[in-house]
Amino acid sequence: MSLATSATAQTSASFQVSATIVPGCEINGSPPTAGQGIGQAGVLDFGSHSALETGQISVSLAQNGGLTFRCTPTVALTMALGGGLHAGSSRNVQGPGGARLAYNLFRDAGFTQQLAVDQPVPISFSGPGAIALPIYGRLNLGTANRPGTYTDTVVVTLAW
Repeated sequence: MSLATSATAQTSASFQVSATIVPGCEINGSPPTAGQGIGQAGVLDFGSHSALETGQISVSLAQNGGLTFRCTPTVALTMALGGGLHAGSSRNVQGPGGARLAYNLFRDAGFTQQLAVDQPVPISFSGPGAIALPIYGRLNLGTANRPGTYTDTVVVTLAW
């Protein structure tokens, strides 16, 4: 006698699918490594002036067009600016023979919110598009300035 047995069976199981999306920032289209140097963020150019000129010269940072910052809208982005290579009681550009001219950095075009050395300040932005660093400078020309080129380098640290 032969019994027919079914060789088919139907069973089920499940598995989980998930993804975690975290807020973050990109520099030139990639997430940077912590502590990574990313190049020059821009130039603060006070221009050319007569050695006899006095007063204050005000400019804004001309960002490097080849360097882009983007962040998701929920990121708390901050920047901190170092004192520069020639800081003393103020930030200074240094010229020939060690001559110095003092300058200040601000985070607003009205020059009312000064950027202190190494103090993080929030950067506000409205969307994930390119973010402009709010850096404005004011150079103080003294009397009888020594002719020559005056320079300084300030490190910008971005954190999120």
